[in-house]
Amino acid sequence: MSGLASIEKRIPHTIRQLLTAFYTAGYDAVLVGGCVRDLFMGHAPADYDIATSALPDEVIALFSGHCKSVGKAFGTVIVPYPGGHAE
Repeated sequence: MSGLASIEKRIPHTIRQLLTAFYTAGYDAVLVGGCVRDLFMGHAPADYDIATSALPDEVIALFSGHCKSVGKAFGTVIVPYPGGHAE
């Protein structure tokens, strides 16, 4: 198994669902930041950051308003999911 396939298997199902929701809606979305480093190092990430082509208002609309806008002017929106959240 390649290293990348091994990393992909460690991404929680809920995070994959969030990424899929972006793709299905026509947006680009990728994991960024410390979670990527942690996954490569074999550690469980404490949190997940997602960079997306969706604007903050589009993210909020996509996830039915369950989001928290913590830095909308900077493009930061928190999307909660069972057991955590993604920014």
